Amino acid sequence: MTTRTRVVKRLEKAPAQFKVGQRTFGGDVIDGVKAPSEDEQAAIHHMQSMRQARAGYRDMADWMRAAQERKMTLVGVKRTQICADARRPQA
Repeated sequence: MTTRTRVVKRLEKAPAQFKVGQRTFGGDVIDGVKAPSEDEQAAIHHMQSMRQARAGYRDMADWMRAAQERKMTLVGVKRTQICADARRPQA
């Protein structure tokens, strides 16, 4: 294995390294490292409580547009909820 290959493999194994693409909702990128964004995490928690109260994705998207002044599509809301559910510890 060449030195270059070893370096690339080591970089790929580095925890929480943000390499390319857009950052996800709920986190910031600080010096190439992903970190949770407090205000966006609060919005995600509010959307989770809305979902537990049987609110639809459209209701959550409307809430994001009105309260958070952030336009979010229905697919974006659903993807955010799926990712948040996957990170939530199971009881």
